[in-house]
Amino acid sequence: MSDTARVFLAERSALRRAPIAAVLVALAALSACSDDAATVTTPAAEPVASAPAASAPATSPAASGVPQAASTDAGAAALIGTTVPPYPDGLDEIAGSCVPAGDGSVRICDYSLAMVGTPAADGGAAMVRYLLASRRENPDADKPAWKVLDAIDAPTVEPRYELQLGACRLHDRDDPGLIAVVRHGDGERSADVRWARRFDAAAGKLVEVEAARVVCINPGAGV
Repeated sequence: MSDTARVFLAERSALRRAPIAAVLVALAALSACSDDAATVTTPAAEPVASAPAASAPATSPAASGVPQAASTDAGAAALIGTTVPPYPDGLDEIAGSCVPAGDGSVRICDYSLAMVGTPAADGGAAMVRYLLASRRENPDADKPAWKVLDAIDAPTVEPRYELQLGACRLHDRDDPGLIAVVRHGDGERSADVRWARRFDAAAGKLVEVEAARVVCINPGAGV
């Protein structure tokens, strides 16, 4: 074969291989792009706060056996600002105690605490519904009338406990404005107090106090 023929055949073979080479180059480029795409890292997602894991329902004081005062409902709230007696139909004073305006007060019943509810009937027990803190309207009147300053629902009283007005001490000081749910034993005093409120005369409110700081006199001691 002549030199001219060999050159012709070599050029023809190169032309035939050119598309194949181009395809191979294209495939190599595509492969490189794919590799790059596979290794591209996206920006880290901003951390999202997950919802708290479900936990056991919180135990309410009532469920755990601890007496509590319910929120002031329409019945208790409706008594605030009224003058008693008379009380609403079906209600009456079950027990009460005096609260002087301060140490050395001439009138020991300037204020009062009262349990109000359904009186005992047919041998049943009385049912206390509300606790009232009141101010005496006319100290010189023959029949006292009381302006209700605050009223709350009575707390739940567990068996062997009782609701006591006054005759209690707070921080080792006598305080006639205390109301407590207490369990008495054989002793003259008891610190087994589960719930307590104190009448704040300046604010005209029954305020929560730390039950662990309250000690009550046992009215039945020695009887």
